[in-house]
Amino acid sequence: MINSRFKFRFWDSKDKEIFYSEIFRYKSLPKFFHGFDLAKKIGNKPILMQWTGVQDNQGQDVYEGDIVKCIDPETKNKKIGSVVFGKNNGSFCFHFANIGTGINTPILNYISSLMCLAPKSHFKVLGNIYQNPELFQKLQEDNSND
Repeated sequence: MINSRFKFRFWDSKDKEIFYSEIFRYKSLPKFFHGFDLAKKIGNKPILMQWTGVQDNQGQDVYEGDIVKCIDPETKNKKIGSVVFGKNNGSFCFHFANIGTGINTPILNYISSLMCLAPKSHFKVLGNIYQNPELFQKLQEDNSND
């Protein structure tokens, strides 16, 4: 049985498929990571992603690499970004590219902590950067036009 505090998935770039640690195929984390290692050995270049510990407003688990729409209930501002692990602050974050900040520079990359946004924002997973590259491309284009 998998400890629900730790969930992983990996993107298999060759087979264009995502494998989740909690599905029937992998009934334990060691078996999941064995599958990940096998994918590496045969040259599939898998990309490992961890569950953030948060679910969206539909109850869907939010993972690194997900594309998420956030709506602040107070301001009704909407932004679409991707979920990343912020190496500088050691937490999962939303990465909103090219947002005007009004602070001496019109365009900056902005990373907002997922845990800070989770209680006060409503957000929904729209897809992920691997299975939905067209959505990710549109995200980049839309945000560069802000």
